[in-house]
This record gives sequence, structure tokens and C-alpha cells, in this order.
Amino acid sequence: MTTGKSVLGATAMAMASTLRATIQIAALPIIGRILGPHAYGQMALVIPFILFANLLAESGLGTCIVRAERLTKELEGSIFCFSAGFSLFIVILFATLAYPVGHMLREPLFPALLLGMSTILPLATLNIVPMALLLRDKRYNWIALTDVVSTLGSVTAVSIGIFLNWGVWSLVAQQITFWVCKVTVVTIGSRSRPQFYFDLNIIKENISFGANLTAASALSFIANNIDNVLIGASMGTETLGYYALATQIVTLPATVMRGSVYYTVLSGTSEAWRKGDSSPDGFMKALRGVLLLSAPAMIGLGVTAPLSIPFILGDRWLPIVPILICLVPLGLTQALWLPIWGILVGMGRADLIFKLGLIGSATTIAAILLGVHFGSIAVALGVSIAGVIILSYTFRITLQLFSTRPKRVLWAITVPLIAASSMGCVVIVVQETLFTGLPLAMRLTVSIGVGILAYGLILAGLFRDHISDDLAVVKTALFSR
Repeated sequence: MTTGKSVLGATAMAMASTLRATIQIAALPIIGRILGPHAYGQMALVIPFILFANLLAESGLGTCIVRAERLTKELEGSIFCFSAGFSLFIVILFATLAYPVGHMLREPLFPALLLGMSTILPLATLNIVPMALLLRDKRYNWIALTDVVSTLGSVTAVSIGIFLNWGVWSLVAQQITFWVCKVTVVTIGSRSRPQFYFDLNIIKENISFGANLTAASALSFIANNIDNVLIGASMGTETLGYYALATQIVTLPATVMRGSVYYTVLSGTSEAWRKGDSSPDGFMKALRGVLLLSAPAMIGLGVTAPLSIPFILGDRWLPIVPILICLVPLGLTQALWLPIWGILVGMGRADLIFKLGLIGSATTIAAILLGVHFGSIAVALGVSIAGVIILSYTFRITLQLFSTRPKRVLWAITVPLIAASSMGCVVIVVQETLFTGLPLAMRLTVSIGVGILAYGLILAGLFRDHISDDLAVVKTALFSR
């Protein structure tokens, strides 16, 4: 694929991610107001089991297709058959354990929801090889189309479910429709069909990289989702609903940038690494670009939460506000992980990813176990602190790969953090001293407008010598390979 096509494809992927997030945000008030925290909590209790099973079934083998020196139908077929067989095994396992686990978690509807959501697993298996082929060929336009179609389909499904009064099953329909649309588009785009061929030797050749990558992802997944299980089991599904939605909101910036940052960094690093190029410039640009966008978004989200939550979701969602504020640092670290993960996977450093995953998971789980005794707000604060600690250590390890001094990272992150923090202070002052008599919607609009203006002026005023470079960094990091 030519550079021009790669740039256009990556741009389309970034636009699609933004559109997807916009659609999700637009649908959130309707879904949240009608279904309420309890339904969100019920789904938040089930989804970790499904996503973890999907992670194990994929086993990191899709990335092996992206990185393979020579692509063969035997490789595609072996990966598909392995994943399909593993998915079938997990579905049977879920059917066996659904009722005992539901009883242990004290959620009567858990068994039915788990079995219903298990239909996602075979769909996800059909997605592995076609998506890897699109990524290998840098056909980002099709990946972008996948995002848009699957999001529109899922929102349509949940809307129909709400209209028909399906309750929490509306969210099940949303997830199933999402995967049906995704598989359909990637299959058409890749022109791939399931290859019913299995060679155990091929799996053995690739499982080492895939196993390390999967183990690291599994550890990270457990650390990022055990809070849902513990909160749901000990505090109830309504409290879990508040916590789960807060987590979903703070990860929106990472969701928007995931395709354009991770995929482009991964494919670009894989290509550069095969050519022997180990320059850190691409990593630094991606890091700076991510932070220039995510820092003001996350800090702005935190300082406007007391206004935005009651306006968008209603007063019954007010308990989410302190949880969301405590989770803001976590959302920021999630966004910064995208270029790091892309670099490490692209270099083939699955061993290092596993090591970082082990350390990070142990730190996060310890924070969750400590916080769960004091409530959901303490859990939110604990995982955020753990996220910052883990990210700091990861930066140091990543820089060692490039033989780069830490001051380069400090310079990359200092400007956006200072500007965004200053913006947050300005917004707080405006909210507390001015326009206090205005209606809620007007106060929220003014706060957002002041934040955008303040961030731009601070960047231009304090760092005018670098603002043109920063704009170029954002473009390079998000809209080129």
C-alpha cells in the first residue's frame, strides 16, 4: 500500500473512531435514563467473563498474522481452527458453570445473561483472521468502516430493545449486533473466508509469541476488570452500574484514538523493525499527540462532571460524579498506553509485555483489594494511583529499548499537562464564581467553551514557540502512519 493510501486510511480510521464515540455519547443519555444503573451493573458483571474468554480464544495469534514474514493459507486456517475450537470449549464451560457462579455473585439473572452473551464468542472467532489481514495490508479504510457500521448497528439494536421494553436484554442485543456487523464488514473487506485447515506445528511455532502476549493481556484484563466483579459481588449491581458507567466514560478518549494510534504505531513499528530502524521519533510524536488531545479531554471531563452528569443522565446518576473524578487519571493513563503497547507489540517484545503486565496487574489488584473495603470511590482512587505508578515504570523500560534519556519523555508530556491543568483551574474558578445563577445547561455550555478557549490561549501564550510543532505532532500521530 502506498504512503498516500496509508495516510488516507489512517485519517479515515481516526474520523471513524471519533464518529463512533460521538454516536455512543449521543445515545448514552437515552440508554442511561431509561435502563438505569441496575441494568448497567448486571451487564458489567457479565461482560468481563465474555471479554476474557474472547482474549483466550484469540491467544495473540492474530498479531502473528500481522507480523509474519510470509503469509500462507495454512497459517490462516490453523489460527482460525484453533480459535474456533477454543471458543466452543469455553461456551460449553460457561454453560456448566453459569449457575454456580451466578449464585456466588448473588445475581439471579447472571446465568441467563452469560449464556446469551456467549453467542459473541464464535462471532469474535470469525473476526480474528480477516481483521489481521486488513491490518497487515494497512487497509485502514475498511477498519474505519467496520467501526462505523458496527456502532450504528449496535445503537439501532439497543434502541429497538428499549422501545420493546426488553430491559437489560437490550444491552445483550446491542453487543451481539455489534459483532455481527463487525464480522460482516471485515469479511467483505478482507475477502477472506474461513480456512478449515489445522497444523499443530504452525500453532507451536507461533504460540510462544502469542502466549506471552496473551498472558500479558490476560493479566492486564484481570487487573482492569476484577474491580467490577468485586464491587458487584460485595456492593450490589446498582453500585456497580455507577462504577461501570464512570469507567466507560473516562475511557472514551482512549476509545476514540485506539484505532488511529495503536494500529498505526503497531504496523509502522513492525515494518520499521523488519528494516532495522529503531528510532524513537515515532513513539515520541505519538505520545505527544495523544497527550495533547487526551489531557484536556480528561481534565475537562473531571471539572465539568458535577454539571454534565445531572444534565445528560439525570439526578439519579449523581453518585457517579465522585467516582468519575477519581477515575480521571486512569483514563489518561489508558490513552497513553496506546502508543506504548503498539511499540512493544511491533518490536515483538511479548516477553517484556508479559513482565510489565505481571507487575502492573499485581499493583492494580492490590489497590482494588484494599479499596473495596472502603467503597467504590476508594476503588476508583486506588486504580488511578496504580495506573500512574505502572505507567511511570513502563516509560522507563520503554526508553531503555531506544537508549533514550527520560528528559525526552518529560518534554513530550510537560507542555500538554501544564496547559490542561491550568485550563482545569480556570474552569473551576469560572464555575464557582461566575454564572452561578444560570440554568444547568447554560452553565455547562459556558464551562466547556471557557475550557476550550483557555486551553488554546495557554498553549499559544506560554508555549507559542512550539504550538505549530504541536499541531504537526497531532497530525503526525493521529493521521499518518
